[in-house]
Amino acid sequence: MDAEIQDVIRQVHASPVQAVVVVTGGGAQSISRLLRVPGASRTVLEILVPYSERALEDFLGERPHQVASVETAEAMSRQAHRRAMELAEADVPLVGIGCTAALATDRLKRGAHRVHVARCTSDSTVTYSIEFTKGLRDRAGEDTLSGLLVVRALAEAAGIAPDMSMPLDPTEHIVIGGSGDPIDLLVAGALDRVLVRADGTITPNGRPNGALLSGSFDPLHIGHRELATVAAEALAMQVTMEMSVANVDKPPLSASVIRERLKQFEGMYDVVLTKAPTFAEKVQVLPGSCFVIGYDTMKRLIDPAYYHDDERKMRKALLSIAQLGGRFLVAGRLDNGIFRTLEDVPVPGEFRDMFESISEHRFRRDISSTHLRTG
Repeated sequence: MDAEIQDVIRQVHASPVQAVVVVTGGGAQSISRLLRVPGASRTVLEILVPYSERALEDFLGERPHQVASVETAEAMSRQAHRRAMELAEADVPLVGIGCTAALATDRLKRGAHRVHVARCTSDSTVTYSIEFTKGLRDRAGEDTLSGLLVVRALAEAAGIAPDMSMPLDPTEHIVIGGSGDPIDLLVAGALDRVLVRADGTITPNGRPNGALLSGSFDPLHIGHRELATVAAEALAMQVTMEMSVANVDKPPLSASVIRERLKQFEGMYDVVLTKAPTFAEKVQVLPGSCFVIGYDTMKRLIDPAYYHDDERKMRKALLSIAQLGGRFLVAGRLDNGIFRTLEDVPVPGEFRDMFESISEHRFRRDISSTHLRTG
């Protein structure tokens, strides 16, 4: 796990973001982790540990109602961001990180063992909270997890999707909240979806109209546009583009990459952003949806190889989609010199009614995003 964390911190230090980090009650292990990886001076403007109640009150400019709380973590992060603006000498992205915790100690505690971390940037505040299961770890163990949460918050503020495991018990969960930019909140996990209208209007957890054409849209090409037009005619409904910021076999998209890709749709299409990489997950976020897909995606959808070679898992996924009202409109594709359609895919009989085919004469476009990216 240390190698994973060091790699994440190296990516943070290689990014332009600069930070002020403030911790109290726990999370101090994040300090040594950040500073022992070369390049810390590019990232860290200041680290503060206002440990006593008086020190924390002086830092915040007021007495917190409760020290180990989401509200105090948010207040710490806002003050840390103000401090970062005072210290920064260049026009770079700035973040304030606040961490407050109540961890195991040498005396019995009646309240919950917990940690709250907040990250504040110029346009949003995101919070991360864990309530630890009492007796499962000693103070050092709880502090380790608190420190990892600080690293995660800083990495996500830098636009990095951290590939680091959090060894939590099944009874423990990271609760994410916040306010501000919906795309930042989606990436952090505080929102299930974000609807971005063609006119630029952004609606957190907004419900899209009509069918969904899913893709990474790297880039949006004429094949996508023509398929959207044909699907809208075939279904007699609007088609909204659906882009998952999480992927099954690729790293998650950062907020900056998402914003760049959204520029392609301006004035043309509504886009719904999700964190649902599979259709079984997409339909949970958007029940009752009709998904417009191509032949390659159709093949993967019913191939047990994409379910760890377990046909039962494949059927279970299709059943969950069906139970939530999901269905599919399938476009054909050239495959080894032959144009393949839904009819060439061995769909299990009990799920056949979920799928409808677009005939070759209505839509055929032999193009791929990969081909366009590679020239």
